[in-house]
Amino acid sequence: MVRSPDDAIFDEITNYVSALEMGLKRIDTQTSSLIRRDKDVSTCMLEFGLGCDALCHIDDEINGVIGEGDDTTSSTGIGQTFRQMGKTADEISKLSYEYYEKELSCFREPLRDHLKMIHAVKIALQKRHNRRVTYSTCINAVESKKASVHKYKITPGKEGKSVDAAASLARAEATLIVAKQNYEECSQRALREVDRFRRENASYMYATMLEFAKVQKEHHDKMNNAWGALVPQLEGLDASDSGLRGKSFVEASAAASKNDSNVGREVEAVTTDVQNIAMPSYPPPPEPTSNGMESSVLNEAVRYRTVDPLPTEE
Repeated sequence: MVRSPDDAIFDEITNYVSALEMGLKRIDTQTSSLIRRDKDVSTCMLEFGLGCDALCHIDDEINGVIGEGDDTTSSTGIGQTFRQMGKTADEISKLSYEYYEKELSCFREPLRDHLKMIHAVKIALQKRHNRRVTYSTCINAVESKKASVHKYKITPGKEGKSVDAAASLARAEATLIVAKQNYEECSQRALREVDRFRRENASYMYATMLEFAKVQKEHHDKMNNAWGALVPQLEGLDASDSGLRGKSFVEASAAASKNDSNVGREVEAVTTDVQNIAMPSYPPPPEPTSNGMESSVLNEAVRYRTVDPLPTEE
């Protein structure tokens, strides 16, 4: 492989780019974990808030304050605690999801762009390496053809072949000149691109990290404000007022037993009144007469219609 004065510089560049890529990939992996965690926090806090709301409604139902909507003054201490905690959890869930979206747009996507730029630099270095291989191959080809021309010239009877070998050597030397120019141009272009990459990458990475720090501060300030607003509200509640203000299960059981005995006495009184009602004593209806005519008077109120006798069978 041909050597050049800038080989040491390119070795340093290769090590720098590899180390930079390794570090950014490590950051990208951990960033993905952080983003997944923040999304999970948003989902978990939403479920947590729903659970607190359910417990609040259970407490309201036990204490007989169902149907009063958002009237929080009628709930007990523990009911108010669950209600306020549920509202704060919903707010935290919303903040966490907004933070998750900001992390995607402000940090992970720019980080992936930096990795793409590093990949482009590695491609430029690989092209320079390919030109170096081509240049080295051309140098070896020229040296081989020179040896062939020299061998044909000193070998009796093969002077004719030396002419063809010389022509082939001339073509190889022309190819070597082009390969050398391509190699040197590619090397200089790669050095310029690496310098530009270092300047732009430093500026972009600084802006990305600064934006990430600002997003972190803004998010945690909002989180602290949300929890900080909840603490005084919970401290202002009376935790001892937690279940006996609405109704007592002992009193409810005694009232149910009392109502049951009252209902039993009322049912017994109604049954006795029904049994004491005097039944009417009307005389039974008279039997029909034998001449086919029914009686026309029944208790001076009911008349029987005249019926035709049934025909006799012959």
